[in-house]
Parts: sequence; structure tokens; C-alpha cells
Amino acid sequence: NRLKVLDYQGLPLMATFHPAAVLYDRTKAQDFLDDLHAYMVEHIWDKQEFDQPFDVRLVNDPEGYAKVKELLDEEPVIGLDIETDGFTPHVLTVALAISGVSYVLPVHHMESLLDGEDVIRWVVERLILDPGRTLVGQNIKYDLSMMMRAAGLSTTPVQCQTQDSMLYHYMMNEHSTARNLDYLSRAYTGLGGYKDEVRNSALVEAPIRELARYNGRDAAVPAIIIDSITKHLDSTGYRSPQMEKFYSKLTRFVSTMEAAGVKVDRPRLAEVKAELEDTIEGLRIDVENMAPEVNLDSPKQLSEHIYGTLALEVPDIKDARTPTGQPSTREDILSHLSHPFIDRLLEYRGNAKLLRTYVRGIEDNLWPDSTVHPQFFIAKTDFGGTVTGRLSCKRPAMQTIPRGSDIRSVFAPRNREGLLLEVDASQAELRIAAAFSEDPCLLDIFRSGQDPHQATADLCGVERQVGKTINFASIYGVT
Repeated sequence: NRLKVLDYQGLPLMATFHPAAVLYDRTKAQDFLDDLHAYMVEHIWDKQEFDQPFDVRLVNDPEGYAKVKELLDEEPVIGLDIETDGFTPHVLTVALAISGVSYVLPVHHMESLLDGEDVIRWVVERLILDPGRTLVGQNIKYDLSMMMRAAGLSTTPVQCQTQDSMLYHYMMNEHSTARNLDYLSRAYTGLGGYKDEVRNSALVEAPIRELARYNGRDAAVPAIIIDSITKHLDSTGYRSPQMEKFYSKLTRFVSTMEAAGVKVDRPRLAEVKAELEDTIEGLRIDVENMAPEVNLDSPKQLSEHIYGTLALEVPDIKDARTPTGQPSTREDILSHLSHPFIDRLLEYRGNAKLLRTYVRGIEDNLWPDSTVHPQFFIAKTDFGGTVTGRLSCKRPAMQTIPRGSDIRSVFAPRNREGLLLEVDASQAELRIAAAFSEDPCLLDIFRSGQDPHQATADLCGVERQVGKTINFASIYGVT
């Protein structure tokens, strides 16, 4: 019953976590704050009430499609949502919303009577590639990148302006981890929440009218959420047009990056996989010979061997023990121990992770044209992302490929004449911090060409790596 307001003798109540539970389990802290935020919005904000919030119209005939194109041709702001067959550019339907009305156009749905390729081409050319158009949606980056891929224009830059209800909520409440449309609808609109009417895994099999309701609603609700948020920010003086423009630019850039993807050298990938498998097998034999009675997949047996048989001391660091009190066998804990068995075990685990997370991650997300299209996250979402606002990605996890591994060698230029460039924005976050804070010491460090991490280390009397940690901790709010 979270986020559901109950009436108790005229007093509005809402169930949430007990404060003691939050103290014992810090992962519940943000859920607790999300509940308080939603309750505040529910009972303090003036929210628009809707008798019929939006009208979903299925357009599945050429004449109706022609009228929709004429109606939307010069419309400056349009809600957009697409439904696809999973994380693929196989578009089932496209919903376009204006003034509370959603027009749903079937594309490659089995019941479609339209020319799906023409629908995709029109939406991309007239809407997505129009710099004068603003498209509104929830996590609209996904919709834009999928449409560009569906149109065969994966390397063409997205041109339209964007407004994303998920990112507006992030600007409103940056520490919130709940950003799905159901939560945002409950928190910011008079519509209340809603659960998905059809399972995402069954979209391709859903009847066209059922899918249209689902698709049309998702195209219309984000604009209502954004309107609620911006009105409140305007009234409090906290609205930032600069941040709104920034996220519009970033959304365009990241959606283009997702659509373009990265080329994979399949033969090289197979070589790296075979080499890793051989290395892992050799390391496994070595480790098992050092502890023949231990099941390497059993944390309990490993813990007993390391801290019992080998008599190694439990590191005096945070989380060195599990919640049940058993000494931990996690890599970050074992790395504090010194013993030949530990060294070999960590080497075995490291190579196994390379194979499991990266090689197989690339294989599982490899498209027929030998490209991968990682899913990037601009903000913390229910599906991934970081609380600091740094970009992160998965499917596959391209940003965390270890330096010095052979994994990076599997990526290739898109064509024979192409090049792959490795670039790094030197101390980007600290330069931004210097520009915004106008701190004279930090500005002087950059202007004189000094290393800011070494400068902090020298001032604090510590090593450079610790100075680097201090710098990032200060700008990311570490306590």
C-alpha cells in the first residue's frame, strides 16, 4: 500500500517504512523520502483534476493517418511514446499526443493496416529531425534512439528539442530513486497511479486496441507531469531554464550515441573468449590444487578455509563480515589479505568476471550487423543509473571494461577507412566545480597547469590517490 493515501477518521495517512527500519537498512532511506515527497505533493500542491484526462484514438486506416499528419505537421510540442518488441528497434506502435488527445499509429503490429515503414519515416523526418520541434516523453531517449535505428539512420544526429518527465523529476528531487511513470503520475498529477495493463514481454501479442490504450496513455501523461513540476518550480523560484536546455541537448546526444552503437570484430571476440576460457581453466585447477576440499562456488566453505584453515585475520574494515556475522569472501575484502591462495583466487575470479560480464555481455547484445547498442542512463532510474548524475550504461556494460584487458581490442571502426579514438576529458568534474564555484585556489591550479589531485595531496600531506579521493568526495557530497 505504499503511496496509497488512506482515510483514518478524516485524517489522511500513508503507509511507509518505520524510521527504525531505515536506520537498520540504509537502502530503505530513499524509499522513505520518496514516500514523504509523494505525500507532500498529494496534500500541499494544487493539482489539476481531470474528468477525462486524455483521449486515445487508434488510427489504423490510410485516410485517418493522412489527417493526423496534416494535423500535427506544424504542431510545435508533441508527446511521443513507442512500443517495441523488447529492447529492439522493431516498432509495434507509435503514439503522438497533443492537447489531451493521443493518436496511436500501428507500425509492425500484426493488425496494422498502415505502411509501417512510411509511419517510421514520417515520424523521424518530420518530428525527430526537426530542430524546431519539441518532443515530450518518459525516458524519451529510448524512443528517439529506437526510431532512428528503425529508420536506418542510426548515425544521423537527433535534432528535435526534448522534455523528459523522468529528468524533470530528477531536477525536482535528484536523490529520488523511483522514477517510473506510475510513481510520477501518483506524485505529480490528479490522475493517480496506474499499473501496466499489458506485460512488456507480451506487447507483441496484445490486441491492437489494448496496446493502443497503453501506448496512448504513456504518450499523454508525461506532459501533465512536467506541467505540474514546472508550475511548482516557477512558484518557488527554483526553475532553471538552463538545466532544462542542458538536459534537452544531452538527451539528443545520448540517444544518437545509443542508436549509433559500436562495431564489434567477431573473430577477435571469439579469440578473446577462447583465451579467457583457457586462462580460467588453468587458474581454476591451480586454486583447486591449493585447496582440494573447497568448493570455490561456496562462500561458506571459502570463508572457513581462508579464516579457519589458513588462519588469516578478518580485515578491520567496513562490511568485512556478512549480516550473519560470517567473514566475507568478496573481492574487495579479500584484496586486503596477503597469501598465495588469495592471489590466485582473485586472479581466477577476475578473469571469470571478464568472461561473464563483458565477453558474454557483448555476445548477448550483439546485433546481426555486428554492433552493440549500450543502454545509457542520464540519471538514476528504476532500471539503472547513478545518483551523482554521471552517465552509466548496461547491455553491455561498456563504461566499466577494465583497463589493460583484451576486451577493448574487440571493438573496431565502423568501416575500413575509419579510426577509433580514445579520448578523455581531463578532470572534467573538477573543472566544472572550479567554473561554478569560482574558487580562486582551484582556478589558479588549472590556470597554472598544475595537477589538482597532486595539489590537494600536497596540502593534506597524503598520496596523490588519496588526494583524488578527497577532491571527488567533496564535489559529490560524500559525508
